[in-house]
Amino acid sequence: MTRSAKLLVALCGLSACILAAVLLFPRVTPYRLYTVTTGSMVPTIPVGSIVVVNTADHHIAPGRIIAFRPPLAPTQVFMHRIHATHANGTFTTKGDALPGIDPWTVAPGDIVGREVAIIPNLAWFLAALRVATFCGLLAFGIWYLSSRYLAFSIPTFALVSVVATVSIVYLFNVEKPLIGADVAFTGVTDTAVHASVINYGWMPLQAFDEANPHARSPRVEGNSVRHVTFHVPHVRNSLKALRIDLVPALHWYNWCAFWLLITSPLLAVLAYRVAVNERKRFRHLGNLVLDTCDIFQLHSVYRTPPSARSPRSPARPLQSSGTPTKRKDPPRLKSS
Repeated sequence: MTRSAKLLVALCGLSACILAAVLLFPRVTPYRLYTVTTGSMVPTIPVGSIVVVNTADHHIAPGRIIAFRPPLAPTQVFMHRIHATHANGTFTTKGDALPGIDPWTVAPGDIVGREVAIIPNLAWFLAALRVATFCGLLAFGIWYLSSRYLAFSIPTFALVSVVATVSIVYLFNVEKPLIGADVAFTGVTDTAVHASVINYGWMPLQAFDEANPHARSPRVEGNSVRHVTFHVPHVRNSLKALRIDLVPALHWYNWCAFWLLITSPLLAVLAYRVAVNERKRFRHLGNLVLDTCDIFQLHSVYRTPPSARSPRSPARPLQSSGTPTKRKDPPRLKSS
């Protein structure tokens, strides 16, 4: 097994251990892990975050973030902040990004637990890691079968590039962390529309009226909430819907970051190949330098005049056997 294949197996094993620890953590402790999929708590809890909830803490106090099951959807778990408590023990909740309080009253028995930690963007990382682990094990199986039974070996750096590309494509096209937004209307008059644009994606965006695309809202940064007002005459007749547009709000550095994320597997493969070639070239260059130094050293020994040589260490030519040979004098011509 090559060094690259061993590295691939080690990375797959490490990712599998991380996923196993995430799955076993809620089973051996009173804490539960919940993934945030809506932007009602932006910017306090970004979408794609993992929230650690202590199920043993059911203390109710205004301002605390709790996990609960609302009466209108008892099979779902919501993560909102306590807005107010009542004398009978019930309480009302509100999302930080929402303009009004929630349309329900929660009983103490519906509480799942209290929020103790928020880990932003961990859900995106775990989703990509899950796909990368599966694709990595599949790629290693293909590499092993091809090298064992088909008498040819697929380059390991190519397999790593495929695994990374599939993981990034899955992350951006299925999980979609780059763009996501909700619009909450706060008020509508005859000449204006008031709304809150909740941007829970990574990229900035703008909102605009479908009937009047030129009337655009200010730039809404990623993981933020902005209150906008559209001055439209005869709102009830002309306003169709508010749409979200990503492209006009992006700056050049946003595009650079986006393309770096998309092309990171290809850039990693190119960097790996360049590093391998440069290492070979520098190794060859180092051998050339050492050979040149040896040649200069031998040249200096042979060109040293006899008067400058030490009598204790006479210069002798180097032999392959390590022992000097006797010098043979040229034959002399006999005179007649």
